[in-house]
Amino acid sequence: MRPTPSLRLVALTSLLGLTACEEPEPRRVTWTFELKAGAGEVTLHDLRGQESLLERLVTSWVAGDEPQSLLPRVALGERALVVDGEALNLVVPFTYDERADLPLLTWDDRHPARFCPPTGQVIVRANAKARDPDGCVVWGRRAKTLIVETAPLEPTDAPSLLPAYTAWVQAGSPPFEADEADEAETP
Repeated sequence: MRPTPSLRLVALTSLLGLTACEEPEPRRVTWTFELKAGAGEVTLHDLRGQESLLERLVTSWVAGDEPQSLLPRVALGERALVVDGEALNLVVPFTYDERADLPLLTWDDRHPARFCPPTGQVIVRANAKARDPDGCVVWGRRAKTLIVETAPLEPTDAPSLLPAYTAWVQAGSPPFEADEADEAETP
């Protein structure tokens, strides 16, 4: 059974740490869909969490295949951690073959693209034509680039991951040490 766009969106928000406490949490998320190009980008702004989450961020989100397992129909590009002033952002570019692979729904014939905020999020800005009664945004047929910014209903008070990332980069971006359990299993 092929997951519906809304189920894929829930999976993506789970991936982005918006619902799990053991994941880095962004202050905002920007979703960009280039419909003509078959490409897009998700940017997680100002990642927050305990310093220990930096390893998970680097190994699972940037270098790992976790995002691919949650979004099997979207090809992920090279993910990057980007310092933006006093914030650490994660940029996740992607390409897709069919629009049905995106977390977009259809509203009506005149507004074929609709984006609803993930659970626990609210849309704070969009280049959409209108907002519907459900808090979703819709675009007209001529829209080629869709941009939506969401924010959590309950922002985290966790510290920024920027200091941990900066210290890691200044140390030469050393590989993270394997868990003791992994070392014990290795012959």
